Amino acid sequence: MDIEKKEDLVLRRNTELQEQRQARNAEIAEEWEKLRRIPGQSRGEIARYLARKYGLVSQSSVYEILRQQRKEGGAV
Repeated sequence: MDIEKKEDLVLRRNTELQEQRQARNAEIAEEWEKLRRIPGQSRGEIARYLARKYGLVSQSSVYEILRQQRKEGGAV
C-alpha cells in the first residue's frame, strides 16, 4: 500500500453508504418542511408520499428520520 498524502492515513468516520443515507435523510427533512408549508396538507399524506418516493418500507420510517434530523440539529 503506497501512502502518498496524509489524507491516505485518515480513517473515514462514515462509510459511503452512511453518507448516502445521511444525504437522503436531509433531502427527506427538507422536502417535509416544504410540503408542510402548504396550507391544508396532512402529515400522514406527506409521510406516505415521501415513503413511496424514497422507497421506504413504512411511513413511520419518515417520522423516525425526522426525529433523527431534529436530534442531530438538522432541518425540521
